[in-house]
Amino acid sequence: MRVKTTLTLVLLIVILSICETGQAQSNNNGKPKDLELLSKELIGYKLPSFKVKLKNGSIINSSNLKNKVVFVNFWFAGCSPCMAEMDGLNKLYDTLKNNKDFVFLSFTYDSVDITEKTAKKKHIKYTVINMSKDECARIGGGKGYPTSLILGRNGIVKWASVGGPTDEEIASGDIMLVVYPKIKSEF
Repeated sequence: MRVKTTLTLVLLIVILSICETGQAQSNNNGKPKDLELLSKELIGYKLPSFKVKLKNGSIINSSNLKNKVVFVNFWFAGCSPCMAEMDGLNKLYDTLKNNKDFVFLSFTYDSVDITEKTAKKKHIKYTVINMSKDECARIGGGKGYPTSLILGRNGIVKWASVGGPTDEEIASGDIMLVVYPKIKSEF
């Protein structure tokens, strides 16, 4: 009897979840309106001061981003949309890595071990910076994952995206079809 009750409860939760997901309103590009609003809230946001030391000993901080166009991505390995966009992020990095006016930043709150496993599995080409979950939220605006930001040369967010598709082809395509042109327009 207890197993039957538990199964019924689980089934009810699944049905309610499906109904709620089906009710989410989307804009014309298929992104739920609540994620679109969260993204828009980040426009005009100035990244707070931060300082991180990379494995190679170099320091990245908010002051050495001045007068650069900066792409910032916040992610974690358990996030399906985060994983779906990794190929697109690699393409974006490859396309812009030699531009001296551009900085590509990738932050995660995963442990170094998880990050290294993910980097190997997803063939990540760019440097990933590990920090606490609270620090990721503080720097990234705390809206969700993945969060991608484009900062203008003044350090102010010009474009933002929170969440994303879980389909790898769509997510990677969005990076090069949507994000790349927005970055180029800042040069």
